Amino acid sequence: MTNTAFALSQPQPSRKLSTQMCAMLLIFSADAGLMAAVEPFVNLQNETVEWEQIRKISFCSGHRAAIVMAYGIWTDEVMEGSNPFDLALNMDAKLQRACLEALCMRWGLRG
Repeated sequence: MTNTAFALSQPQPSRKLSTQMCAMLLIFSADAGLMAAVEPFVNLQNETVEWEQIRKISFCSGHRAAIVMAYGIWTDEVMEGSNPFDLALNMDAKLQRACLEALCMRWGLRG
């Protein structure tokens, strides 16, 4: 996991995190503000994400795009009413790179 502060703030899971969780955290940890906003709704111990709560947060367009990409990686579905490729144009280069790396991780193209 790339965000040490997040890892230290939660109880450590007794097993290795799933590829989906690691890929999603890769996206979230690319931006400190994004990570701070979603952290209360991500449970590493149970590997659960409260997407309905996350969707209620008023994000800037770049963060909203990152959320849509993370949701897709987590669920293998497109978030209703969103186009992740169109939204990706709103992300800064750091978030875009994190999303690409997360997709590679999710698809098994990254070790």
